[in-house]
Amino acid sequence: MPKLEAELVMAPKTTVLQVAVEPAINVLNSLVLLSQVDKFSGLGEWINTIAVEMEASNWERHRVVTEGLYFALVPQRSHASFEAFIDSLAESDPVMLRDKVLNSYLCKAPSEDYELYRANGWESVLRSEDAYIEFMYERFEHDQIDESIERAAYNYLVDPPAMRDLIATHLRFMWQEYMAEEWKRVLPTINESVAAFQKTDLSTMSLVRATQFITGREPDEKFEESVRDAEKIVFVPNTHGGPYVLKYHGDGIIWMTFGARVPEGMQFASPDLKRSDLLVRLTALADETRLRILAIIREQGEMCSQEIIDELGISQSSISRHLRQLTATGYLVERRKEAGKCYQLNTERIGETLQALDGFFD
Repeated sequence: MPKLEAELVMAPKTTVLQVAVEPAINVLNSLVLLSQVDKFSGLGEWINTIAVEMEASNWERHRVVTEGLYFALVPQRSHASFEAFIDSLAESDPVMLRDKVLNSYLCKAPSEDYELYRANGWESVLRSEDAYIEFMYERFEHDQIDESIERAAYNYLVDPPAMRDLIATHLRFMWQEYMAEEWKRVLPTINESVAAFQKTDLSTMSLVRATQFITGREPDEKFEESVRDAEKIVFVPNTHGGPYVLKYHGDGIIWMTFGARVPEGMQFASPDLKRSDLLVRLTALADETRLRILAIIREQGEMCSQEIIDELGISQSSISRHLRQLTATGYLVERRKEAGKCYQLNTERIGETLQALDGFFD
């Protein structure tokens, strides 16, 4: 056997896992979900309340910042506070912020397109609003594009200093007007969730097992591929996101937000934390359409989304919102088939909810 060359013997890649408060990601997650209130049902009460209270002009600006310029917002590293994160944005190179947005869209293009744009710059993409919209439609499904938002975003992408100032000014306004007091209120609950999970040695678990243990959700089949390049994954408990788990990609780090909770079976949790977790589960059941979906799947077995639409006579967008919430809460198990996404009832999750309700009053 030939002698092994030292440089060819590589240690297996280890991804560091931890649970942390992460103020910048935590607050940003709440603000991003605020702009998605019409797409995600079951979000926290604070989000639904602020969505109603916000003036129309502030609401439109918020959507431009958190949707049209989203990729400029995501930090590359951790920050000690949301205010420190805003200060960092305000001092950023505006052209680099613009390029973060456009490069993120290029990742959805064929490799030859990526190299072409990288070599020739953004002149062809940004020469007009229509050229930019065409660029977006080449990369996203049409129902994912809100032209009014993207056209407004374009007018800032062609003026990077104005874009940077808009983002920093708007985030500071949202923090001072809506979020600062709310952050003080929810921080004790978040701290308790973090402390509970930090008592477990995550290094003994596989990545998939640790993710399921912390978030309460089984990762999908593409999860490991989506995080394979991460040096660190930080799980961030959030009180506003309901049952949804979202990922934010930084520089070698991925943050995953999840509904603030404690590990299954842990008896010592504050009433606020128990109530928060229970409300997420019960909210998913407190709707006639969602209960009908669960009932027909229980009766007929696995059903695909189009079959559910045909059975209930409800629009695609409405069914998608309901199925998204039921899947995120764990009452339905989703899998892909040739006919599209199909769903099975998770009876264990229903039993767990009944036990949690009983334990809350015990």
